[in-house]
Amino acid sequence: MRYLAETTYKASQADDKSHLRWLHRYLNGVELGCIDRDRLDAITQARKAEGGSNATVNRTLEVVRAILRKAALEWNWSDKAPSVRMTPRAHATRALAKTGGSGSIAGAVAATSSRDGEV
Repeated sequence: MRYLAETTYKASQADDKSHLRWLHRYLNGVELGCIDRDRLDAITQARKAEGGSNATVNRTLEVVRAILRKAALEWNWSDKAPSVRMTPRAHATRALAKTGGSGSIAGAVAATSSRDGEV
């Protein structure tokens, strides 16, 4: 696979291979143009149904997104890459809760980068 050949430098390539093995049953034989929001949402739901955390789902989707972007922007295999929607990260949710849900970026950074009572 071209993606793996071009990403041998990645420390996480073994993880990418693991995600690609898991994705094989959902994307094997599917043309790039047929990978749309509905298919990506189905992959998200399948990963979650198997007990995958939001972080695991996102790592899987990041591999899909990277391949779709390379296919469109570098390899010219498709006109454009579809938008890949990630699942919410747990620590971002906790950070917003600590800021009272105000959505303050400064508050969220402070909440995630400091121990309680150190700000």
